[in-house]
Amino acid sequence: MTLSAVAVMTLTVTASLMQGATPQEAFQREIRIERSAEVSEIGFDWRLHKLFIAADVNGRSGDFIFDTGSPTILSRERAESLDLEIIGQNTGRDAHGAEVVMDIAVLDTITLGEVVFHDVPVLVFDFNTLSQGACFMRDGVIGSEILRGSAWRIDLSRQTLSIAADANAFPTLSPGPEGALHDFGYPHMPVIDYAVGDMNDKALFDTGFGGELALFQQAAETPAVQQRIVPGSLETGHGRAGESAGGWSEPEPLTRAHLDGVRVGGDDLARISSDLRPIAPTLFGAGLLKTYVVTLDYPGAQISLNPLADPLMASPPQDFSIALVGDQAELVRLYEDTPAAHAGLQVGDVVLSVDGRSLETQSAAARCETALWLSDELNVQSVQTLTVWRNGQASTVALSQEP
Repeated sequence: MTLSAVAVMTLTVTASLMQGATPQEAFQREIRIERSAEVSEIGFDWRLHKLFIAADVNGRSGDFIFDTGSPTILSRERAESLDLEIIGQNTGRDAHGAEVVMDIAVLDTITLGEVVFHDVPVLVFDFNTLSQGACFMRDGVIGSEILRGSAWRIDLSRQTLSIAADANAFPTLSPGPEGALHDFGYPHMPVIDYAVGDMNDKALFDTGFGGELALFQQAAETPAVQQRIVPGSLETGHGRAGESAGGWSEPEPLTRAHLDGVRVGGDDLARISSDLRPIAPTLFGAGLLKTYVVTLDYPGAQISLNPLADPLMASPPQDFSIALVGDQAELVRLYEDTPAAHAGLQVGDVVLSVDGRSLETQSAAARCETALWLSDELNVQSVQTLTVWRNGQASTVALSQEP
């Protein structure tokens, strides 16, 4: 039984603003791929639970997030520095369902290592409109429309991204789960089949999502999934799911658990940590890369998950999260029956300091320094005290209190 339709990007484009290619033609035109090596391998940085790669766009180098769950998006500054001509606008939905309008342009080339992609349609967005966007994304996102026509191997243990015309050119790895890879058209996001018991569904493999699995709520509530929750692992809370192009999501109930028996291609994955996601589709995320080398073979229409000989340490679950919301640090997520909850913290509390470290937000540089520290360095499980601002006054809260 399939429970959720796969959500692909909604395209509502305006008329062309120039006499050249229309937006519809740009999206439908085949991207030409030029290769000078059988396999091209580039390194990536792992930070903010995402893959950052160096890419040349129209001959100029930049630092981009590699996101299989998004079309390519250039920052407004990068697009203006390239003198890109805007040919239309797109109205779409972000990861949380919010409507977002972006401009449309076409890049002559995107170069990754020894592979050149020609005539790539891209979206243009001002990341400065987000609380943390300009801090996290200097140049933008290299996305899924370039995936078609190649095989892609992502190896977090070596921090390498490999590209080939034929997956057989990659070295042979230890066997693991393999399944069908679907391409439902622009922006060619990788959609796969998965199952839990007798519940069968489709999911998006989304490296922009840092977790292992985010189950669509309707799938999570089936008996097949409920029966495979590891006893004692179910946790509930409240908070914001995250910030995407439409801004921060609104606070909502949160649920997470460990699952056994999640299958891809008929083979069980290792025990997996899952969040609940209120909107379709289910997501498999970059967290899987700590256990598997993932190959997206578009020509062969197959995904392969090859187990790492030495799995990387998974990030511990966090009882609460602090992030930049507007011009202040805010407690954005909180799980029940945790020291933070017993201490009386609440979602929406403005956090002034963590263990005596002031969370400065007065200048743009200070906001970014705070946002990056909170997202990439802080382990909230080790926090002893928070100073918060609530109801017009500051108070210091100790997190060692017993329930």
